[in-house]
Amino acid sequence: MMVDDWQYEPLQSLPPDALAVNSRLMNAMRDQTYRCVAWWLKTRFHFQVRGAEVFQHTSQFILIANHTSHLDTICLLAALPAERRNRCYSAAAEDYFYTHIFKEQIARLLANTFPFRRHEDAQRSLEACARILERGDSLIFFPEGTRSITGELQRFRKGIGLLVQGKPYAVIPAYLHGTHEVLGKGRLRPRTAEIRLQIGPPKRFQDAPLGEASAIEIANQLQARVRSLQYAE
Repeated sequence: MMVDDWQYEPLQSLPPDALAVNSRLMNAMRDQTYRCVAWWLKTRFHFQVRGAEVFQHTSQFILIANHTSHLDTICLLAALPAERRNRCYSAAAEDYFYTHIFKEQIARLLANTFPFRRHEDAQRSLEACARILERGDSLIFFPEGTRSITGELQRFRKGIGLLVQGKPYAVIPAYLHGTHEVLGKGRLRPRTAEIRLQIGPPKRFQDAPLGEASAIEIANQLQARVRSLQYAE
């Protein structure tokens, strides 16, 4: 998510389309879908997850990771326990995933998405993230703001810092190996390669001061944590 001048001032209300809402039917369909997704990831890409035990004792969180592929969100959701998955939402570009009802429903089913506007009104999108957290749900958040073309970790934008500074949310870092090789930006058909997800311990920033400088420092700290997972054994 790209935002440069947002301050944490939760709104009294947001338009319904800014917030993720799941029906029981959608949740049940996602549960069944992810049984197939888990099988596909394991058999096709030898998908391995390390550190997933953190979710057993962390009920609400912001899961952050490097971002190189449309597969990233699917892999992160596949690593979650079923009882956490339906309450963990991800932002999806409105101009890409919400241009047709069929594409929108697929995005909601596979990635539990809500729309954000990456080219305008970034404040509204970040406020939607804040509201989802305020109601007790979790987020998948890619602090780089967009997929890396090269597969290298990019600079974390300060939006993640603005979202968590002074708040008790657990930020869980993760690093995805292999998704760029399988389905990097610009690739239409997946290649066969191993995918591995390394998850680290949570970090909270409730004692962090408010403001831009603090937000940038938080973003830098989290980038360092994600980068360290790249080389974890």
